[in-house]
Amino acid sequence: MPIPREYLPFITPITVAIIAGSISFVVTILSKDQKTSEFRQAWIDALRSEISELLSISHTLISMLNLKKEFGETEEQIMQYFYSMQTDIVKCENLTTKIRLRLNPKEHKKLLSMLNTLEENTSNFVSPSENQILFNSAVIESQRILKKEWSRVKSGELAFRILKYSSLFVLIASLTFAALYANDHLSITYVP
Repeated sequence: MPIPREYLPFITPITVAIIAGSISFVVTILSKDQKTSEFRQAWIDALRSEISELLSISHTLISMLNLKKEFGETEEQIMQYFYSMQTDIVKCENLTTKIRLRLNPKEHKKLLSMLNTLEENTSNFVSPSENQILFNSAVIESQRILKKEWSRVKSGELAFRILKYSSLFVLIASLTFAALYANDHLSITYVP
């Protein structure tokens, strides 16, 4: 059924407004998703840096304490070394706190528990093998968390994914309806 000509002055501005509103909505979602992805990427980079620095300093401190104990240094000499490393110990505490604040207590329980154990091990003597197991486990758990967050960045936010697939659906539906309309209403003849 054709649209009466007297409705065209009303339909055209409404259609243009709907299209402009849709474009504005899409641009808003895309820019928000882009910003959220940038924040997630910055979070990933900062967490990776903080974890690697914490594990590096802690591993060195614990290894040196174990070596001093193994070589028979007295408790006083070991404590003197421990006090001389106060800057590194404060840095470890600072990094541990930063990492804890970045992590979700419900989602990252395992890594948070490892951080607690690491903190205890820095002030207590643990065997080098226990120390290595803890560090390897912390690295593996950190990699799992970082990979999960990177997958979130790659796939985009939920609103973006919904918009992407609904846009694809609208495009396919529009092309299908346009093809059907053209097939029913247009007659193309070949003139040699």
